[in-house]
Amino acid sequence: MDDKLKRDTEALLFASGRAMSEEALCNILNAFPKDIKRVLKELHDEYRERDAALMIFQEGEAWKMLVRDAHIPVVQRV
Repeated sequence: MDDKLKRDTEALLFASGRAMSEEALCNILNAFPKDIKRVLKELHDEYRERDAALMIFQEGEAWKMLVRDAHIPVVQRV
């Protein structure tokens, strides 16, 4: 279930296009707060460690997926 929860969380952050609160993620995914916090931290660390073009960013109790600054110029061409 952890892998599915992580993939579902990642998909929601991508598809929403905005910051999502941990509470909203818990409600949508029917998950416990401690599990959401854990997968968000794991996703954040995984994206950072592989120096991905995207990053998982925390703003208070909300999280969002962003394009790293280095890749903004190419994304702006779309």
